[in-house]
Amino acid sequence: MEKLINLFKRRDMVGNLGAIDYLIKREISKSNLSLVGDSVGSGAINFNHKKKPKVSVIMTAFNSSGTISKSIDSVISQSLSDIELIVVDDFSSDNTVEIVNSYAARDSRVTCLRLYENRGTYWAKNLGILHSKGEVIALHDSDDISEKDRLSLQYDLLINSNLNFCYTNWIRVDKEGSPVLNRGLRERLGYPTLAFKKEILDDFGFFDTTRIAADDEFHSRIKMRYGAKSFIHLNKVCYVAPLAENSLTGKNPVHMDLKNIADPLSFLSDDRKIYVERYKRWHENSGNLAKLSFPARFREFPISGGMRSSLINQGDLIIGSIATYPPRKNTFEKVVKQIIDQVDILRVHLNGYEDVPDYLNSPKIIVTQSKKYGDLRDNGKFLFAENLPSCFHITFDDDLNYPKYYVSYLVAKCMQYGCRAIVGLHGTLINKSFARYHDKKSRSTKTYRLAVESDFLVNILGTGTTCYHSNTIKFGLDNIGNTGMVDLWFARYAKQKSIPMICISRGEGWLSDLNNVEGMSLYNEYLNSDDKQTQLVFEANLNSPPIGFN
Repeated sequence: MEKLINLFKRRDMVGNLGAIDYLIKREISKSNLSLVGDSVGSGAINFNHKKKPKVSVIMTAFNSSGTISKSIDSVISQSLSDIELIVVDDFSSDNTVEIVNSYAARDSRVTCLRLYENRGTYWAKNLGILHSKGEVIALHDSDDISEKDRLSLQYDLLINSNLNFCYTNWIRVDKEGSPVLNRGLRERLGYPTLAFKKEILDDFGFFDTTRIAADDEFHSRIKMRYGAKSFIHLNKVCYVAPLAENSLTGKNPVHMDLKNIADPLSFLSDDRKIYVERYKRWHENSGNLAKLSFPARFREFPISGGMRSSLINQGDLIIGSIATYPPRKNTFEKVVKQIIDQVDILRVHLNGYEDVPDYLNSPKIIVTQSKKYGDLRDNGKFLFAENLPSCFHITFDDDLNYPKYYVSYLVAKCMQYGCRAIVGLHGTLINKSFARYHDKKSRSTKTYRLAVESDFLVNILGTGTTCYHSNTIKFGLDNIGNTGMVDLWFARYAKQKSIPMICISRGEGWLSDLNNVEGMSLYNEYLNSDDKQTQLVFEANLNSPPIGFN
């Protein structure tokens, strides 16, 4: 690992960073380090909220200002009222977001998630699913209409069955509202009508993140994994889809010809035919192991150029960093065990350790020690961090209980904001009347233990809970003035670089404290001696409004 450490150090001394990154990856390969692959994210995140709806409706939207109001109205007026509607806007350039937010202001069941980079409807669906609270997840497009009893019927069928998926029939209509024959039929089973039990995600996975046709792969995977009779088909029209020219089933040549009633694949474009052939081959080869994770790091099967796919950038690593000292040896070992399988590389800085504990003897772990690099305290997690290769950098503390899929959620949230923000779970807002850092009235903190319903901008994030992309952030020890205050120095850097810091939504207790933590916390250490923190807040202008997106 010493060679890897030296490579990280050298990145700021050479002009050809690509060559250094190549050497880093080659050294990883020589060390028999296996990347986490898609195991970084592969199941449902069950946030603990005080109220959980029966059904979470996931509606994706892109430049849908002309149609989305009718779609939202059809959802919030359902006979089943115990629902939530999560609208995921895929970087619209019209006023779609404003329309959704106006509904959210009037109806607490409506939430708007906004992407800051266009990633496609299936990536957006997956993000909405990650945020869902309901027992059952139902899909909805932003130009379609659900009949009044759709959700009630599907929910009752699923809850009273051992099956996990339910479809209804749908019809397509023209601009006058007249039905359009769909491959010779007035109505047929519709993939957009899908509702399913959230718990199945752990076994089954998410949507493929292609731009189109992933609902077809999803349905085929259901049949392959669980059998042709593994889903409920409610043979009733509960969903109406206007045939719009700019929709995914309009007149785009990579989509479909609805009038062709020849062989089953003849109505598909060439790109979609290739997609169907290749996912079926993958299903056959994978059998019961066929599962797609989110966010995905690589494709399980190739696709043609017209399809496109939204993945974690090829070559991006997932690197974790943590610093500790001997009084935390018991909780630190627990943290390492929780996070080691969620990252490609874990960078550990040991303050005050004479020897390296045996459990850190892993090809995935890079260890630095204070006897060579100094007692850096919490700053140690940022040793050489300014020289990281292209990666998502996750920073951890040595006393927190990190849950399953923690890293995958943070990476997805970072991608939601186009990798242009720092996201985290412990957020602080500095009040306008700021006087002293620890006077209990100059700042308000939403701790990592508490539920947060919606993301919000903050002045400071706790660095035991953060994620950012290394191409956006080049923060290292040169940006830190003293030990014991790394959160403030990190916030100062973000302010100087105009990088938003975002406290992200989650359930209560999703991230929590480990039991029997020894050693004084930095918070308690500085509780009655906050002159340096107070001075830095003023000097860095952290008592001004948080940085937002341009």
